[in-house]
Amino acid sequence: MNTRLLPIFPLNSVLVPHQELSLHIFEPRYLQLVEDCLANGAEFGVVLIERGHEVGGGDARASMGTVAKIFELGQFPDGRYQLLAAGTQRFKVAEWLPDNPYAQALVDEFDDHKAGPDGVELYTQAITAMREYLRALVSQGHQVDPDVKIAGDLVIGGYDMINATPLGDLDRFTATYATSPEARFTLLTEMFHDGLAATQF
Repeated sequence: MNTRLLPIFPLNSVLVPHQELSLHIFEPRYLQLVEDCLANGAEFGVVLIERGHEVGGGDARASMGTVAKIFELGQFPDGRYQLLAAGTQRFKVAEWLPDNPYAQALVDEFDDHKAGPDGVELYTQAITAMREYLRALVSQGHQVDPDVKIAGDLVIGGYDMINATPLGDLDRFTATYATSPEARFTLLTEMFHDGLAATQF
């Protein structure tokens, strides 16, 4: 594992690898975070706030998160930033450091292991369940795309499925930080079946 220091932006949502993130930055501490990021590789970490609120402190932060890489940045005349970033690498927090002035942590980055022999079958099952669930949502008037493109790469495809469906934060967290592609596909299939069943009532 690669351990390194990352500035952390706690959010009330999960950042999935390959997902884009748009942020409007105006708080002084996060303006400083952006400036420090630009001087050190344009990367920061995003973790889910599990309880409480980030503003004012007192939040409980998840122990795993995703690296965000800034790829587009604009600045307003008053100093505020509008940025676009993309989720890249997952990480586990090894140690939280004092907020000074923003959250920071030592993190261990990790990748998905390559999928095993059962990966393709589980991937296919998950896609089938996802499309059934999305079609059911469309029939109820939801604005989703049942024919959304999912990557054939088993790792990226799993993340695409998370990003393509309206899952709750806990389900997104569990699927994003699954221990393997196979585990992710199994979880997603169960989640999509549960979602489909809920549309029948």
